[in-house]
Amino acid sequence: MGSIRNWPIEVSLLEDWRRINDPETRRTIQNRLNKRAHRCRQRARKAQARSAVPKLDPVSPPLNLAKLDGFPLYIVGPGATETPRTLRFLEAAMHAEFAKGSLRTELLLSLTRLNIVRALHANLGIIGYIPTEMHDDAVSVFCMAGTPDQDAAILPPALQPTALQRSIPHHPWLDLIPISQMRDNLIQAGDTFDDWQLCHDLCGHRSPDHHASKGKEETGVIVWKDPWDPSGWEVTPTFLQNWGWVVRDCWGLFASTNMWRAQRGEAPLFRLPPG
Repeated sequence: MGSIRNWPIEVSLLEDWRRINDPETRRTIQNRLNKRAHRCRQRARKAQARSAVPKLDPVSPPLNLAKLDGFPLYIVGPGATETPRTLRFLEAAMHAEFAKGSLRTELLLSLTRLNIVRALHANLGIIGYIPTEMHDDAVSVFCMAGTPDQDAAILPPALQPTALQRSIPHHPWLDLIPISQMRDNLIQAGDTFDDWQLCHDLCGHRSPDHHASKGKEETGVIVWKDPWDPSGWEVTPTFLQNWGWVVRDCWGLFASTNMWRAQRGEAPLFRLPPG
């Protein structure tokens, strides 16, 4: 039997759950559909108000970091098809800047923001998801009947599904986070939060109009090692302030965050129990 990574996975839509007879489950799913439709309309209005996406022009130096956030870096959905190419272009442009001796703070910040997008895309490929099929109403393959345990077992340990992932319908993008308790916190929250804003903040963008308010520090989650290795993930104070409940009881993340901060000579962000 082939691995999950090699399956021709088709991510089902929540509408396909209409055959469910349980009234409570049907109400839950219908509420989710309504909320996602509302968010979709909100995103469409915001997209219309934004300026046009800048063209990828590899022969137009220097790299304009002020327009970096205008490049299409979608993690899921139809727009995600261009993300790998855009990542390669931006990384090459940044490396060229580094080769010239540029150590601008905004350049370093932009590179770490790209790392989290690249990490989520890498984990998406490891699990075997197809970005263009991960629509707003897609459901994780792990909670579908017929997903063999032995196929999930070949995934990196941090990406293997929890009991909640197997039992509660949720969007596949939550499966990309290599921190099991964080995934469970989000799944348990259901539709009580704006998942689009969370994803935006996770990637270091506090708001869609953050260009004028960027500081000199990271605001999202930083990835220092392999995307599927939770010991390489670090949460920033700004993300913790705005999304503290998301990382509740994520003790491994607390330890790795303190470790990476210590390497930079910074004070620990979390107080951990001795031992």
